[in-house]
Amino acid sequence: MALALLLLSCEDVVDLALPQAKQELVIEANAIQYANKANGTLRVKLSLTNNFYDELTIPVNDAEIILQVNNSAQNVPFKNDGLYSLPIAFYENTEYELIVNYQAQTYSARTKLFKTVPIDSIQLTERSFTDDNIALNAFFTDPDTAGDCYLFLTSATNQLNEVSVTDDELFNGNTTAVYYSEELKATDTVTFKIQGISQDYKRFLNILLQQSNSGAGGNPFSSPPSKINGNFVNQDNPEKRALGFFSISQEYELDFIIPNE
Repeated sequence: MALALLLLSCEDVVDLALPQAKQELVIEANAIQYANKANGTLRVKLSLTNNFYDELTIPVNDAEIILQVNNSAQNVPFKNDGLYSLPIAFYENTEYELIVNYQAQTYSARTKLFKTVPIDSIQLTERSFTDDNIALNAFFTDPDTAGDCYLFLTSATNQLNEVSVTDDELFNGNTTAVYYSEELKATDTVTFKIQGISQDYKRFLNILLQQSNSGAGGNPFSSPPSKINGNFVNQDNPEKRALGFFSISQEYELDFIIPNE
Protein backbone atom coordinates (compact mmCIF):
# COMPACT_ATOMS: atom_id res chain seq x y z
CA MET A 1 0.00 0.00 0.00
CA ALA A 2 1.25 3.53 -0.71
CA LEU A 3 0.09 6.78 0.84
CA ALA A 4 0.52 9.76 -1.48
CA LEU A 5 1.62 12.94 0.34
CA LEU A 6 1.38 16.24 -1.54
CA LEU A 7 4.06 18.76 -0.55
CA LEU A 8 2.38 22.09 -1.14
CA SER A 9 5.59 24.09 -1.33
CA CYS A 10 6.93 22.34 -4.42
CA GLU A 11 3.89 20.30 -5.51
CA ASP A 12 5.94 17.08 -5.54
CA VAL A 13 4.19 13.80 -4.76
CA VAL A 14 6.02 11.46 -2.40
CA ASP A 15 4.95 7.81 -2.09
CA LEU A 16 5.27 6.69 1.50
CA ALA A 17 5.43 2.88 1.74
CA LEU A 18 3.22 1.48 4.48
CA PRO A 19 3.05 -2.11 5.74
CA GLN A 20 0.21 -4.30 4.52
CA ALA A 21 -2.25 -5.26 7.22
CA LYS A 22 -2.81 -8.97 7.74
CA GLN A 23 -6.10 -10.06 6.20
CA GLU A 24 -8.53 -11.66 8.61
CA LEU A 25 -11.94 -13.23 8.13
CA VAL A 26 -14.89 -11.31 9.54
CA ILE A 27 -18.15 -13.22 10.23
CA GLU A 28 -21.24 -11.18 11.15
CA ALA A 29 -24.12 -13.60 11.76
CA ASN A 30 -27.46 -12.90 13.38
CA ALA A 31 -31.14 -13.76 13.36
CA ILE A 32 -33.85 -11.60 14.92
CA GLN A 33 -37.13 -12.94 16.28
CA TYR A 34 -39.47 -9.99 15.91
CA ALA A 35 -41.88 -10.07 18.89
CA ASN A 36 -43.12 -13.67 19.12
CA LYS A 37 -42.98 -14.70 15.46
CA ALA A 38 -42.14 -18.38 14.99
CA ASN A 39 -39.87 -17.86 11.97
CA GLY A 40 -37.27 -15.43 10.74
CA THR A 41 -34.10 -15.15 8.65
CA LEU A 42 -30.51 -15.96 9.50
CA ARG A 43 -28.18 -13.47 7.81
CA VAL A 44 -24.44 -14.07 7.56
CA LYS A 45 -22.06 -11.43 6.20
CA LEU A 46 -18.53 -12.60 5.33
CA SER A 47 -15.67 -10.26 4.54
CA LEU A 48 -11.91 -9.84 4.81
CA THR A 49 -10.25 -6.97 6.63
CA ASN A 50 -8.42 -4.48 4.44
CA ASN A 51 -5.31 -2.34 4.79
CA PHE A 52 -4.83 -0.12 7.82
CA TYR A 53 -5.97 3.12 6.15
CA ASP A 54 -8.72 1.55 4.04
CA GLU A 55 -12.10 1.35 5.76
CA LEU A 56 -13.65 -0.77 2.99
CA THR A 57 -13.89 -4.51 3.54
CA ILE A 58 -13.55 -7.23 0.91
CA PRO A 59 -16.64 -9.49 0.50
CA VAL A 60 -16.18 -13.27 0.68
CA ASN A 61 -18.41 -15.03 -1.85
CA ASP A 62 -16.97 -18.54 -1.98
CA ALA A 63 -17.44 -19.96 1.54
CA GLU A 64 -19.57 -22.89 2.61
CA ILE A 65 -21.88 -22.12 5.54
CA ILE A 66 -23.89 -24.70 7.48
CA LEU A 67 -26.44 -24.21 10.26
CA GLN A 68 -26.98 -27.11 12.66
CA VAL A 69 -30.00 -27.22 15.00
CA ASN A 70 -32.08 -30.06 16.43
CA ASN A 71 -29.82 -32.70 14.83
CA SER A 72 -30.46 -31.22 11.39
CA ALA A 73 -27.96 -29.47 9.10
CA GLN A 74 -28.83 -26.92 6.41
CA ASN A 75 -26.64 -25.06 3.96
CA VAL A 76 -26.91 -21.28 4.15
CA PRO A 77 -27.15 -20.12 0.50
CA PHE A 78 -25.03 -17.30 -0.93
CA LYS A 79 -26.97 -14.20 -2.07
CA ASN A 80 -24.59 -11.40 -3.08
CA ASP A 81 -21.64 -9.26 -1.92
CA GLY A 82 -20.62 -11.54 0.93
CA LEU A 83 -24.20 -12.02 2.16
CA TYR A 84 -25.65 -15.47 2.86
CA SER A 85 -29.16 -16.02 4.27
CA LEU A 86 -31.52 -18.81 5.31
CA PRO A 87 -35.11 -18.88 6.66
CA ILE A 88 -35.08 -20.45 10.14
CA ALA A 89 -37.47 -21.40 12.94
CA PHE A 90 -36.95 -20.11 16.47
CA TYR A 91 -36.74 -22.57 19.35
CA GLU A 92 -36.28 -21.80 23.03
CA ASN A 93 -33.53 -23.48 25.07
CA THR A 94 -32.02 -24.93 21.88
CA GLU A 95 -28.43 -24.71 20.69
CA TYR A 96 -27.73 -23.36 17.20
CA GLU A 97 -24.32 -24.02 15.67
CA LEU A 98 -23.00 -22.10 12.67
CA ILE A 99 -20.11 -23.62 10.69
CA VAL A 100 -18.13 -21.63 8.11
CA ASN A 101 -15.70 -23.43 5.79
CA TYR A 102 -13.31 -21.06 4.02
CA GLN A 103 -9.88 -21.68 2.47
CA ALA A 104 -9.44 -25.10 4.14
CA GLN A 105 -10.28 -23.64 7.55
CA THR A 106 -13.40 -24.45 9.59
CA TYR A 107 -14.83 -21.82 11.94
CA SER A 108 -17.76 -22.54 14.25
CA ALA A 109 -19.83 -20.72 16.86
CA ARG A 110 -22.73 -21.72 19.09
CA THR A 111 -25.57 -19.69 20.54
CA LYS A 112 -29.23 -19.89 21.55
CA LEU A 113 -32.25 -17.61 21.32
CA PHE A 114 -32.05 -14.84 23.92
CA LYS A 115 -35.49 -13.53 24.85
CA THR A 116 -36.33 -9.98 25.89
CA VAL A 117 -39.31 -7.93 27.12
CA PRO A 118 -41.56 -5.41 25.35
CA ILE A 119 -41.19 -1.66 25.83
CA ASP A 120 -44.00 -0.65 28.20
CA SER A 121 -44.29 3.02 27.26
CA ILE A 122 -42.43 6.08 25.97
CA GLN A 123 -42.72 9.41 27.77
CA LEU A 124 -41.60 12.87 26.78
CA THR A 125 -39.69 14.17 29.79
CA GLU A 126 -38.24 17.47 28.56
CA ARG A 127 -38.69 19.98 25.76
CA SER A 128 -36.31 22.91 25.30
CA PHE A 129 -37.82 25.98 23.68
CA THR A 130 -34.44 27.36 22.60
CA ASP A 131 -32.83 24.58 20.57
CA ASP A 132 -35.66 22.10 19.82
CA ASN A 133 -34.03 19.57 22.15
CA ILE A 134 -36.39 16.73 23.04
CA ALA A 135 -35.77 14.14 25.79
CA LEU A 136 -37.59 10.82 25.93
CA ASN A 137 -37.66 7.86 28.30
CA ALA A 138 -38.60 4.39 27.02
CA PHE A 139 -39.70 2.23 29.97
CA PHE A 140 -39.38 -1.56 30.19
CA THR A 141 -39.74 -4.07 33.05
CA ASP A 142 -36.86 -6.45 33.67
CA PRO A 143 -37.79 -10.02 34.70
CA ASP A 144 -36.91 -11.20 38.22
CA THR A 145 -33.97 -13.26 36.96
CA ALA A 146 -30.41 -12.01 37.35
CA GLY A 147 -28.06 -11.75 34.37
CA ASP A 148 -30.40 -10.47 31.65
CA CYS A 149 -28.60 -8.38 29.02
CA TYR A 150 -30.03 -5.93 26.52
CA LEU A 151 -29.12 -4.24 23.25
CA PHE A 152 -30.94 -0.96 22.55
CA LEU A 153 -31.27 0.55 19.08
CA THR A 154 -32.77 4.03 18.82
CA SER A 155 -33.47 5.87 15.58
CA ALA A 156 -35.19 9.15 14.78
CA THR A 157 -36.07 11.27 11.78
CA ASN A 158 -32.94 12.93 10.31
CA GLN A 159 -30.74 11.70 13.20
CA LEU A 160 -27.93 9.19 13.50
CA ASN A 161 -28.91 5.87 15.05
CA GLU A 162 -27.81 5.22 18.64
CA VAL A 163 -26.67 1.85 20.00
CA SER A 164 -26.15 0.91 23.65
CA VAL A 165 -25.89 -2.25 25.75
CA THR A 166 -26.46 -3.01 29.42
CA ASP A 167 -27.25 -5.76 31.90
CA ASP A 168 -29.73 -5.84 34.79
CA GLU A 169 -27.18 -5.71 37.62
CA LEU A 170 -28.58 -2.41 38.94
CA PHE A 171 -32.30 -2.89 38.14
CA ASN A 172 -32.99 -6.64 38.27
CA GLY A 173 -36.75 -7.26 38.51
CA ASN A 174 -37.66 -3.58 38.28
CA THR A 175 -38.95 -1.09 35.73
CA THR A 176 -36.28 1.15 34.24
CA ALA A 177 -35.88 3.36 31.19
CA VAL A 178 -33.69 4.04 28.17
CA TYR A 179 -32.97 7.77 27.81
CA TYR A 180 -32.81 9.52 24.44
CA SER A 181 -32.31 13.21 23.69
CA GLU A 182 -31.87 14.95 20.32
CA GLU A 183 -32.94 18.04 18.41
CA LEU A 184 -36.33 17.00 17.04
CA LYS A 185 -39.44 18.72 15.79
CA ALA A 186 -43.16 18.02 15.89
CA THR A 187 -44.25 14.95 13.86
CA ASP A 188 -40.74 13.42 13.95
CA THR A 189 -40.82 9.70 14.78
CA VAL A 190 -38.49 8.08 17.31
CA THR A 191 -38.21 4.28 17.28
CA PHE A 192 -36.93 2.32 20.27
CA LYS A 193 -35.87 -1.30 19.80
CA ILE A 194 -34.87 -3.71 22.58
CA GLN A 195 -33.10 -7.04 22.01
CA GLY A 196 -32.11 -9.83 24.37
CA ILE A 197 -28.41 -10.75 24.16
CA SER A 198 -25.88 -12.94 25.95
CA GLN A 199 -23.26 -11.75 28.44
CA ASP A 200 -20.53 -12.61 25.91
CA TYR A 201 -22.25 -10.61 23.17
CA LYS A 202 -22.67 -7.67 25.55
CA ARG A 203 -18.93 -7.68 26.28
CA PHE A 204 -18.14 -7.97 22.56
CA LEU A 205 -20.42 -5.03 21.70
CA ASN A 206 -19.04 -2.93 24.56
CA ILE A 207 -15.51 -3.27 23.16
CA LEU A 208 -16.76 -2.56 19.64
CA LEU A 209 -18.64 0.56 20.78
CA GLN A 210 -15.69 1.83 22.81
CA GLN A 211 -13.35 1.50 19.84
CA SER A 212 -15.79 3.05 17.36
CA ASN A 213 -16.34 6.02 19.69
CA SER A 214 -12.67 6.54 20.44
CA GLY A 215 -12.00 8.27 17.14
CA ALA A 216 -8.78 6.31 16.66
CA GLY A 217 -9.83 5.19 13.21
CA GLY A 218 -9.74 8.77 11.93
CA ASN A 219 -6.16 9.38 13.03
CA PRO A 220 -3.53 7.56 10.92
CA PHE A 221 -0.90 8.09 13.63
CA SER A 222 -2.90 6.66 16.54
CA SER A 223 -2.40 3.17 17.94
CA PRO A 224 -4.38 0.46 16.14
CA PRO A 225 -7.42 -0.84 18.02
CA SER A 226 -7.23 -4.12 19.91
CA LYS A 227 -8.46 -7.26 18.22
CA ILE A 228 -12.11 -8.25 18.66
CA ASN A 229 -12.48 -11.99 18.25
CA GLY A 230 -16.08 -12.79 19.14
CA ASN A 231 -17.38 -16.35 19.59
CA PHE A 232 -16.10 -18.04 16.42
CA VAL A 233 -13.42 -20.70 16.95
CA ASN A 234 -11.13 -22.09 14.26
CA GLN A 235 -11.41 -25.88 14.52
CA ASP A 236 -8.21 -26.43 12.50
CA ASN A 237 -6.04 -23.73 14.04
CA PRO A 238 -7.35 -22.26 17.34
CA GLU A 239 -4.79 -19.44 17.16
CA LYS A 240 -6.27 -18.21 13.87
CA ARG A 241 -9.69 -17.03 14.93
CA ALA A 242 -12.25 -15.08 12.92
CA LEU A 243 -13.53 -11.66 13.92
CA GLY A 244 -17.25 -11.22 14.52
CA PHE A 245 -20.12 -12.83 16.41
CA PHE A 246 -23.03 -15.25 15.97
CA SER A 247 -26.19 -14.19 17.84
CA ILE A 248 -29.91 -14.94 17.87
CA SER A 249 -32.09 -12.36 19.63
CA GLN A 250 -35.73 -11.60 20.26
CA GLU A 251 -36.66 -7.98 19.54
CA TYR A 252 -39.54 -5.65 20.39
CA GLU A 253 -39.96 -2.08 19.16
CA LEU A 254 -42.18 0.90 19.89
CA ASP A 255 -42.57 4.23 18.06
CA PHE A 256 -43.17 7.69 19.50
CA ILE A 257 -44.31 10.67 17.40
CA ILE A 258 -43.20 14.06 18.72
CA PRO A 259 -46.39 16.06 19.47
CA ASN A 260 -47.01 19.70 18.75
CA GLU A 261 -46.21 22.09 21.58
